[in-house]
Amino acid sequence: MTAPMKNLKARPKVVDAWIQPWTREVVDAMPERTAHVFRKYGTDRMKNGISLEEMIEEMDASDVDVSLVSGGPVVPGHLVLDALDKWPDRLVGVVAVDPTDGVMRAVRELESLARNYPVCAMKLEPFYFWRDPTDRVFYPLYAKCEELGLAVQTQVGGTGPLFPSRSGLPLYIDDVALDFPDLTIVCGHVGSPWVDEMIHVAWKHDNVYIDTSARLAKHFENAIRAFRLDRFLADGA
Repeated sequence: MTAPMKNLKARPKVVDAWIQPWTREVVDAMPERTAHVFRKYGTDRMKNGISLEEMIEEMDASDVDVSLVSGGPVVPGHLVLDALDKWPDRLVGVVAVDPTDGVMRAVRELESLARNYPVCAMKLEPFYFWRDPTDRVFYPLYAKCEELGLAVQTQVGGTGPLFPSRSGLPLYIDDVALDFPDLTIVCGHVGSPWVDEMIHVAWKHDNVYIDTSARLAKHFENAIRAFRLDRFLADGA
């Protein structure tokens, strides 16, 4: 007799929205302003570096199917491109460029990266430039992202590294979304301590999303928990 088949439901794909290569190369070159955050976290693991192979192994152990891997001011872009070449089925790129070294040079670099690699977004951490997201140097990049169909993944909320937190005020994103209503803007790290502002901006603009990376769910503010539940119920759950 054939055993009854279980009613198995396919597991939804798990996507990690924000990972970075954290190799020894990155750690050795890291400025003190950035390294400060890991002392505040109270973890020693990051000080030794994590190989790209370990990163993939940890994705497997956590049942993560795909990760968005990004570079930035303290993570050399070539590490992201190396990872994309090595694991094209597991990683999608989020690239960073520096408009303070020439705005149009940065625009051309962004377009070249997007056309030659599996890239879905540009990452922007404005505090590293000591500028706000509404600064004029970023606007040509926003326009190019919209033209190419790339999202902008940006940091919101207070900064762990020793840079001004002001650039993480979610109300700056309100201005950007008004100027670029067709640009997908993903706001990383919830927006704490300005969660209510972040919720308002995401509620107001259909093209603004909140990314909960860098925060364990148990540390979410009550407002973000309630907002996530309301959105879930509004979608017909």
